[in-house]
Amino acid sequence: SAYNASSAQLEQEGKSLKSDYSSLDSSNASAVNAYNRRVNAYNVTAQGLNAEYTHLQASITEFNSKVKEYNDTTAKQEGLQKSLDSSLAPAPPPTQ
Repeated sequence: SAYNASSAQLEQEGKSLKSDYSSLDSSNASAVNAYNRRVNAYNVTAQGLNAEYTHLQASITEFNSKVKEYNDTTAKQEGLQKSLDSSLAPAPPPTQ
């Protein structure tokens, strides 16, 4: 899914940022600014993915709720059918 691909890219960028941090020349202002821009972009992407994850989880919860409602309704219907069937007397034999 798109979410999984974006999540994998974000994870890779996080690893890259960690790796690049160890070799960052903190005395080079332009290098620090460029690194900080990458960190900011990473954070924005992470926030977007977290919001998407929250939305996906809400959709999953709603779907599971509907499945449970359907299953409960089906089970109730089957129970009512069995109850009805057991309370009916057998049909009398045909008379001649």
